[in-house]
Amino acid sequence: MTTKPANKASPAAKDVLAGILKAARDKYENDPFLETQKGVDIEVDGVGTFTILRAHGRNQKFITAYREKVVPYQDSPEAKAVKGDDPKLEALNRDVFAETIIIGLKDVAGNKVEYNAATKAAVKELLAVTPDLYTLLQAEALTGANFRKRYEAEEKN
Repeated sequence: MTTKPANKASPAAKDVLAGILKAARDKYENDPFLETQKGVDIEVDGVGTFTILRAHGRNQKFITAYREKVVPYQDSPEAKAVKGDDPKLEALNRDVFAETIIIGLKDVAGNKVEYNAATKAAVKELLAVTPDLYTLLQAEALTGANFRKRYEAEEKN
């Protein structure tokens, strides 16, 4: 029995593939430090600036809090009995967001606001009464492009 030799890519094809992989990594690779520690500033016109981390699997503080606070409720008979919108589930999600995704605030003039327990409580209330703001910040926290490595390089320039 004879076997066919494996098709091997030519050196030129390997170079092309390496170029594609490098270009993709350069364009789409996220910075774990931005995602999990430093965060990025999201300016909300007329409101201020929220410094947020990524709402993603790399952010273990977020994942842990979600699993500890939200998942048990979702699995409960109480949650399963709810038809339609679930205010308790929404409140738990907002709490996790305010505790683990938002890490800083600045007012419209750019002055830092200490992000302590009292501020977190106020932010939770703010997110509850301004669902559009909460939706906006969630979308920004889920958008990988906000956390690309190139942004850190641009900051240094």
